[in-house]
Amino acid sequence: MAELTEMTTEQIWERFYRESPLRQAALRWFPFPEDAAVLEVGCGYGALTGFLCERAAAVDAVDRDPDCTEMTEHRYEKAGNLQVICSDIMSYTPDRVYDLIVVIEFLECFDGDEKELFAHLRTMLADGGLLLIGFRNRYGIKYQCGACDEYVKRPGEACVSSSLHSKDQVRSAVKTAGFADCHWYYPLPDFGFTQMVCSDQWMPADSIRDRIICYDPFGADNACARREFDSYDELIQNGLLGEMANTVLLIASVDQTEIVTTGAVLSCDREAGHAFVTAIRSDGTVVKEACFPEGEAALKQAVDNLDRLAERGLHTVPAKIEEVYDGKSGQKRSRLIMPYMKEEPLLQYIRRMADQDPQQITAVFDALYRDILASSPHSGGDDPVLETGYPDMIPYNAFRQNGDFIYYDQEFCIRDCPAGYIMHRALRYTWFHIPELEQVLPLEEIKRHFGLTDRWEEYAHREDSFTEKNRDRAAHAQIYQWAWSKKPYGV
Repeated sequence: MAELTEMTTEQIWERFYRESPLRQAALRWFPFPEDAAVLEVGCGYGALTGFLCERAAAVDAVDRDPDCTEMTEHRYEKAGNLQVICSDIMSYTPDRVYDLIVVIEFLECFDGDEKELFAHLRTMLADGGLLLIGFRNRYGIKYQCGACDEYVKRPGEACVSSSLHSKDQVRSAVKTAGFADCHWYYPLPDFGFTQMVCSDQWMPADSIRDRIICYDPFGADNACARREFDSYDELIQNGLLGEMANTVLLIASVDQTEIVTTGAVLSCDREAGHAFVTAIRSDGTVVKEACFPEGEAALKQAVDNLDRLAERGLHTVPAKIEEVYDGKSGQKRSRLIMPYMKEEPLLQYIRRMADQDPQQITAVFDALYRDILASSPHSGGDDPVLETGYPDMIPYNAFRQNGDFIYYDQEFCIRDCPAGYIMHRALRYTWFHIPELEQVLPLEEIKRHFGLTDRWEEYAHREDSFTEKNRDRAAHAQIYQWAWSKKPYGV
């Protein structure tokens, strides 16, 4: 910590961007082809290079800065499938073609013609190969809120910055270079701390407040990050999320190519046993995979929990564990498969009720509480203790169909769990996602309805301790120091 305090904000940010494993989340969701040969353009100090080596058969990393190539080569000297080349990309002529060419945040510092760059890269692609271009959007919401970064020195400069690009600008350059097909993805909030990936094929229908942790290293008192965070609900409601995402990932191909993953939710910042990538696929399925081997037990636990809820007469989304062979590691790994549900999310239904009679909202939570009590044998009293409690029995993890609730993603279970703790989570996160509820039904009022007023602080402390560990906040303290709030759940 003493070392960090002696560094400037710019130096701390540069160090984070060089070294942070959180940056891998920008591509962890992408379905890499088996035995892929990958070219990384502008590898920098290797923040993504090691991950590419894990997923690909061979990686060539090119950068014109000898300090960067020397560091990357040293950092991954044991990878076995990496070749690091110090060269200007426009002078680089490989002796093979690539299945994937990855160009992430390279355009910001490229001083040539993008059309010529993409045309040059096209000559290096194998038949059916893909070009992945990630760039900062000059119309990104963070810039509209007045945030700055190493490319935008002062508020209001983003739209005129020669370092930043627009979707139309990149689309035009890619088309001119001879690429026929373009798929647009939006890593949120950005490439540095990706928590969700939306696309033109898959956009969230409701609040994503729990997925968005905005941070502004260069802002005063994090005011810009706070305003950015509050803007996402409005962007979703007005269909502007794709146009004003801070970072954009364009996947281009010479021929028409289907990308099976249309979106993803990521929790790569969590402890190893609960770090997951949940991919939404074009075949109508949702696939949840552990980022690390330690997480596979939690996947199986989630299926077991759903089975136990179903045995208790509750409605659940069908889920199963599938064993797949990983050709890269030569080992089997587990993943959770479930159908993509078209039913209305319970959180969205509650939002629709926000301008209705508050008694209807209370009735929703009364029904939820009945389900919580039905989920397990329990004691009596004002705050029954469940033999086994499922803390994710909250509106965020449920759909609504014909008045019934359908639960999914029940990753955790707690022995001897007070029902009031689960209701605390249900109310806390619902009012967090839908703050306008406060005008219809004050949180203090519904706390009293469920007898939680005197227990609220006790359960809040318990929940804060849980999220502190689950989100591995100690390991990612720098991000949270830059964020709009040190506690992402402020209710």
